[in-house]
Amino acid sequence: MAQTLTVNQFETTVNNILADFKDAVNADVEQVTRQVSKEAVRNVKANIDTAGIKGTGAYKNSIKSRVTEKSVNRSSSVIYAEAPHYRLTHLLEHGHAKVNGGRTNAFPHWSEAERKAITDFEKRLREAIE
Repeated sequence: MAQTLTVNQFETTVNNILADFKDAVNADVEQVTRQVSKEAVRNVKANIDTAGIKGTGAYKNSIKSRVTEKSVNRSSSVIYAEAPHYRLTHLLEHGHAKVNGGRTNAFPHWSEAERKAITDFEKRLREAIE
């Protein structure tokens, strides 16, 4: 059965529908961001083992994620290595010069996890919005 609306009622109805949709999408973005960042941390830690980085495990245990921005229209997260191990990330990922010449081997472990996180985020967000 069709409902008759005045112009003012139509405007209010459309605004309410769009506001509900915006709230649902924002909740989906926040949830997907949280899930993908947690998985990215797990992937980086797994890539450390497969890359052959040896040590006490302190570097691996220092990798964390946190929400950096959570507002009405935005949600973002960052994956990082805590102090003092954050200094190692670039050196291990890309290698570095030795004191007496030559270079160390690179152990790429962040770039693979980053690529996977980007594709997973886009895929999951499309699925969540649909």
